[in-house]
Amino acid sequence: MSLNPLFWLHLRIGGSTRTNVVIVVVFVALIITFASISFYVTDPQDHPQVNAIWLTIMTAAQAVFLLLIAPSAVRRAVQRDFDSGMIESHRLSPMSNLKVILGYLTGAPVQAALMYAVSLVFGSYFAARYALSPGLGGAIGLWATLSGWYFAQVCMLILSLMIGALILLSSLATRGKANVVGIVAVIGFFGGWVAVAFVPGIALLLGVMSGGVLIGLITSAKIGGDASVIVVAAFLQLIFSIIVLAAACGQLRAPERSLFSVRLGLILLLVWGFTLVTGIHVAPKYDWLFSEWCEYAYAQLIASTGAFILIGFFPLFAAAVNRFHSDRAAARRCILLQLVPPLLAALTVLCLYLMLRGIDPGQLPHAARSAFRHWPAWTAIATALLLSFWNDFQWMYVLKALTRRPVVGLLIMLFVLKGVPLMLDGMARFFVEGLGELRWSGHGYLTGLSPIGTLILAPKGGMSIWIGLVVQAALAVGATLLARRARRRLTTCRPTATPVSQDLAALVTQPISDEKDHHDT
Repeated sequence: MSLNPLFWLHLRIGGSTRTNVVIVVVFVALIITFASISFYVTDPQDHPQVNAIWLTIMTAAQAVFLLLIAPSAVRRAVQRDFDSGMIESHRLSPMSNLKVILGYLTGAPVQAALMYAVSLVFGSYFAARYALSPGLGGAIGLWATLSGWYFAQVCMLILSLMIGALILLSSLATRGKANVVGIVAVIGFFGGWVAVAFVPGIALLLGVMSGGVLIGLITSAKIGGDASVIVVAAFLQLIFSIIVLAAACGQLRAPERSLFSVRLGLILLLVWGFTLVTGIHVAPKYDWLFSEWCEYAYAQLIASTGAFILIGFFPLFAAAVNRFHSDRAAARRCILLQLVPPLLAALTVLCLYLMLRGIDPGQLPHAARSAFRHWPAWTAIATALLLSFWNDFQWMYVLKALTRRPVVGLLIMLFVLKGVPLMLDGMARFFVEGLGELRWSGHGYLTGLSPIGTLILAPKGGMSIWIGLVVQAALAVGATLLARRARRRLTTCRPTATPVSQDLAALVTQPISDEKDHHDT
């Protein structure tokens, strides 16, 4: 780090050497004081359990330092540089993008790293005492306990790298104003377990499964699961870290670009798909984590497919933005950008098929088992996905042409086109059948208007699927026409400060074949 001046810069800004020494001394004194009291007031026969408790406390402290405090320090450093204008000097400096990024990741969280180092020393001490004590700990052995403890440290460091890279990328994109750490913590506290239960790939990526296996390795607890999942989880986290760091390097000096390029977004999507497929395959081994897992097999399949589609918007958005910039600059059109929607649809179908191979057919509803063996269900799903991605691609182009913040409009559009039909259908069924105690024969027609609804209804069959596909095709045609008019306006009009509503009205009312405007151009 001596060759990276940004490391020392962020280190000095974060706190002086004296401050860091005082923090470490106070933390060491607190651990020694409270640990001594706990051993003094307990019976010597219970000391192994006290060592195990303090080992757990040290591990929890490490998680707080590495997974919460360190990423928050990185975000504050980025926000401070944006507020002071220092970020411009970083962009104009001859240092490489990777060097600047590593300066943020290593210099800003130094205090958290020092506290982690102290916890590592005391954790090793309590782990050794636990392994050498008679009874429960002595049956495991010193080597097994310490090797599992240090292997857990490697996994935690890799996970911390991935989270730090995600926080750094989001901070560069939002000028450090979005507290992603707090948002993720709140979401994880209130609904994180639900997400883990229905998308097993998240548990694999965040180390929940591997953490359970490590508990079984370090202690005598009998926890199911294959120990090789630890290596798989750490490998996936490392790959994600590299991908996100590459995106952060691109975002540093080109903030106007998308978070991920088309190529990098497709790589991210492929790794994410492998994570989802692996999570589905290994989830049945974790009965302690997924209680009554068999009842959620089909729900996990749908939720994991939806998670794959969600990450697919990164390369899709990048392709739409690249197409917009090439059209505005009157450059040669890249035909490959138009192939991104069908490519994403094909990858989604492939991911769905591979996840189906990992589920025992007996754990699926009878309708789903029979439907996925025939071509009508697959045809409906593939068609819905193709129309959905094509529709989103065109809408992204239109929003990019009309607004300065197309992401906000995109999120609203996705909620309206994909989420509202499901909500309205569920509400209508609740009021008619639940409150009115009547049987509503119209259930499914609103759900079929959403591509996710097509996936849900495909095993059941019926006219609602094909009617929904017709509506989705009509929406795709309308979005294509609007995108075509937006491309013509790029060549006939200069950017003006007219409101978005007026621009959208002009796109709808302006005829496609405007010969006069074309002649003037």
